[in-house]
Amino acid sequence: MLKEFRKSEHGGITALAIFLVLMIFVLIGISVDVSNAYKVRTQLQIAADAAAHAALYNRETEGESGARQKAVQLAAEILEVEPENAVLRAEDIRYGNWNPYTRTFTESIFDVSAVQVLASRDHLRENPVQTFLLGFIGLDAWDIGAIAVVETAHPLCLR
Repeated sequence: MLKEFRKSEHGGITALAIFLVLMIFVLIGISVDVSNAYKVRTQLQIAADAAAHAALYNRETEGESGARQKAVQLAAEILEVEPENAVLRAEDIRYGNWNPYTRTFTESIFDVSAVQVLASRDHLRENPVQTFLLGFIGLDAWDIGAIAVVETAHPLCLR
C-alpha cells in the first residue's frame, strides 16, 4: 500500500494549483497597493501645486507667514484632512529662486521670485500611507511625497 501511495500521481497538480493561487494573491496585493500609492501621490502633487501657487500669490498681500498659512489651509481642503494632520506644514513652504537651466531651487530671504512646497505622508509625520494587502508580507505602510516649485512669470517684453 505504501509503495502504491508513493508511485501515485493523483493530486500532484494540487501543490501547483496552491502555489499559483498564492502567486495570484500576491500580484493582486501588489497591484492594489501600488495603484493606491500612485493615487495618493497624485493627490499630494495636486495639493502641493495648488499650495505653491497660493503661497506665491498671497505673499504680496498677506506677507510670508499669512501666505504660508493660506497655502496650508488650501492643501488641507484639497486633501480633505484637518490641518493638524501635517500633510503640509508652514515650514515645508520655502521662498527663494528657481534656476530653470539647472532645475535647482535655492532658498533665499532676499530673492523670493519662486516658492517650493513639499507635501508628504510619511512615518516622521506619523501619517504614512497604509497598505491593504502587502501588510501580510510585512510592508505595512509607505512614505510618499510630492514637491512643487512655482516661480513668478517675467515675460521678456517686460524686462
